[in-house]
Amino acid sequence: MLEGATVKEIREAIKNMDDDMVVVMGANYGDRANTIQAIPADDPKVVRVTESSYSESGYKVVTDEDSDEGQKVVVLNFYSF
Repeated sequence: MLEGATVKEIREAIKNMDDDMVVVMGANYGDRANTIQAIPADDPKVVRVTESSYSESGYKVVTDEDSDEGQKVVVLNFYSF
């Protein structure tokens, strides 16, 4: 089962933050300086994920929207892919 912050935990963590702040996700660029990228977060969508040995994260998004396979999660930037 995929583990990460829940919607409830994120709401709690950001409840005192300015409503107009832009939300970004951080990711290591992979260079020698370990530059942390700031990736704008938008386009939330509920999808299902399953384990995948092919994926570096160990999980993949189930592409069949009618499937009941896998765990429901919220994906950010879904339409950016």
